Amino acid sequence: MNNRLCISLALCFCVLKLNAQDYNILLIPDSLKEHANVIERFDETRIIIKSIDKAIIKHKYAYTILNEAGARHAGYFNDYSDLKDLHNIDGDLYDAFGKHLKNIKKKDIGDYSGDDEETLASDARFKAHNFYYTQYPYTIQYEDEEDYNGIFYLPVWITQPYENFSVESSRLIVETPADYNLRYKQSNYYNTPSIVHDNDKIIYTWEVKNQKAKSIEPYGPSMNDISAKVILAPTDFSIQGFTGKMDNWQDFGMFRQALLGGRDELDDVTKQKVHQLTDTVKDAKMKVIVLYKYLQNNTRYINVSFGIGGWQPHDAKYVAQKKYGDCKALSNFMGALLKEAGINSYYTVIKAGENNTSFYSDFSCNQFNHVIRCVPLQNDTMWLECTDQTLPAGYLGNFTCNRPALLITETGGKLVQTPCYNENDNIYIRKINADVSEQGDLTAKVITNYKGLEYDDMHDIFHQLNKDDIKKYLNQVFSISSYEINDFKYNETDEALPAITESIDLTANSYAHVSGKRFFIVPDIITKTDLKLDTSDKRIYDIIYPYSFKHIDTITINIPHGYSVEALPKNKTLETPFGKYVVTYSVYNDKIIFTRFSERKSNRFPATDYVAFANFCNDIYKADRSQVVLVKKDN
Repeated sequence: MNNRLCISLALCFCVLKLNAQDYNILLIPDSLKEHANVIERFDETRIIIKSIDKAIIKHKYAYTILNEAGARHAGYFNDYSDLKDLHNIDGDLYDAFGKHLKNIKKKDIGDYSGDDEETLASDARFKAHNFYYTQYPYTIQYEDEEDYNGIFYLPVWITQPYENFSVESSRLIVETPADYNLRYKQSNYYNTPSIVHDNDKIIYTWEVKNQKAKSIEPYGPSMNDISAKVILAPTDFSIQGFTGKMDNWQDFGMFRQALLGGRDELDDVTKQKVHQLTDTVKDAKMKVIVLYKYLQNNTRYINVSFGIGGWQPHDAKYVAQKKYGDCKALSNFMGALLKEAGINSYYTVIKAGENNTSFYSDFSCNQFNHVIRCVPLQNDTMWLECTDQTLPAGYLGNFTCNRPALLITETGGKLVQTPCYNENDNIYIRKINADVSEQGDLTAKVITNYKGLEYDDMHDIFHQLNKDDIKKYLNQVFSISSYEINDFKYNETDEALPAITESIDLTANSYAHVSGKRFFIVPDIITKTDLKLDTSDKRIYDIIYPYSFKHIDTITINIPHGYSVEALPKNKTLETPFGKYVVTYSVYNDKIIFTRFSERKSNRFPATDYVAFANFCNDIYKADRSQVVLVKKDN
């Protein structure tokens, strides 16, 4: 064997040995293993922008899965459509010491429709794979390539999208033509990117190393809000024959307006129906309500989306004929109905979601995932959720309230704020009349009126569940050890600030504890908070109250005759920056009277307030469980 061959073989052996050691768990710093279920060994996203309508995205990453809790991140998943090709998928499996175990075969990659039960048809599909390996720890490595056929958005780089997820190395590289105007927004990334001008191209690089695992704290921000992140957006773009700009909200709105062009024309039959419904109605607000109910009664939400149809609605005639549409189509159809009735309104794009995730008002780009309708009236503005067949006109629930939205006008986009409901809007008032037998068994009639955002969950229960499922839900929701729902009913108030009244009859065996002559009972039957916090925990992030509310409970419990009070909890008032809580107790004429008042206002508090906040929550937890002790009188 000659020397050259020996050297070549030795070099190959070294390379193979180094590659095998790359994923050896012994090479991971201990600090990255702490509180982690997954360790990202490396992640590289390389975006190569060719022109205003073409881009290539190459992605390669490796995760070390430490335990069963991390296994949900061990698979591969990516979507594709007419606007995005997906190919060159590859993957490998390594054991704890970096030994290569398996490479995926093309036949092992699943290819599935992205349609759900609310989608009639779309071009959305996805590919997925999993090694289903369970000898922890192990490492998976995947890579793929995407071709964008039109650019309306670019990938978001987020370094820690999950809790208990640490990062050894993550990098974003963007390569553009020299004359391409790339815009970017950094969040929780405090360095400047490396920018290299290389002849006819510009290369941007963002990178992080050795990020320890993070956890979501009670009443804290989401991982999306605390992770290092870079949002990218073009200035000029083109997609399926449509071109536009998005360097400001007005220009972005002009592009969305162009997608609406000529799509709000109604057929003659629907026009006649509009006039039949509204010509005799003098009040503009009542006309909106009438037409909104017509929309609800004659259409339903179904997603139909291909290519640019992800952002361009089907025309109003299509919805009138088919009786269905997605949020874009239904909102556009609602606008056409209003226009025929002589009422101006705006197609409005919004970032929907109950968690009200971050929105960057100072960075115009496609941050939206939903469409609603805004109707400005002389003395009011009405907001219409056109995909819901049961919400009252003018009400936006937690899905779209209190956040920025973009009105699409003839002169472009206009950023506005949707309504915010305060503690006097989001309220429940509960009255309970109960009887307790000498054996401690309880029967109670509970009447609760839910209003505003407190109404949202009850609305969904009432309209989406059948009677059997509602009863099943009610038999699980209350913090009573043993109870049974005997009867229930609901009554809904259809107003701009809606309400629903729930009436429940329940029984709870052995609710009160009987011991000899003594009778122990917790007057707070069903409202007890479950929130209890450890004051020794070190708080890292701000405390966030997402919304305001007010809860008022009045409970009357009829007790067996012949008992007197041995111990009665003291009335308690907590009035702090975090909220107000007041409870009172009284016993007379064989009755326990208990009142509870709890109020919060949406707010944000610094992490340094955590101990005071935890004490406030724990005081409520304790007070909600206070007992009245009765003793049987001697004859």
